[in-house]
Amino acid sequence: MVEINQMQVIMVSSIPGGGKTTFTKELLRQNPEGVAVSADDYFVGSDGKYRYIKDEVHLAHKRCQNLFAYHVDRGTPLIIVDNTNLESKHMVYYHDLAERMGYSFMVVRLNCDPADAFFRQRHNVPEDEFAKMVAMWNKRDVRDEWEVKELDYVLGSQNL
Repeated sequence: MVEINQMQVIMVSSIPGGGKTTFTKELLRQNPEGVAVSADDYFVGSDGKYRYIKDEVHLAHKRCQNLFAYHVDRGTPLIIVDNTNLESKHMVYYHDLAERMGYSFMVVRLNCDPADAFFRQRHNVPEDEFAKMVAMWNKRDVRDEWEVKELDYVLGSQNL
């Protein structure tokens, strides 16, 4: 698992179906004072159903950033960002704000078999788009100065 410090930001990074939400829920179970923010939450209706709207992705990420800023400003001791975070450019906003506010920052990369992840994913990412995401993931675009922890996710048993 991951050792949690006080005032900690964890960026969970993986392809769709890579175990991000499962990992996040387990961390929050162990650290109930923490919170998770996710762009996916934007697409969940009052009925609890996920409805992706491609043209509103930028709004979903803006909302996620705003919630993150709220929790940093409030001093929430653990903030987990549960997005794909496939490239450093997706994480830099969170890093910079966390650093300014005295939080430690860690990227947790969840490794998994892409074929398993494709069938496990809940957002119906088309195969061609999924392949592009896997290619981005494989580049391992994380800044050298960031703390990174690599964990394996195996279908049916999490090695987290």
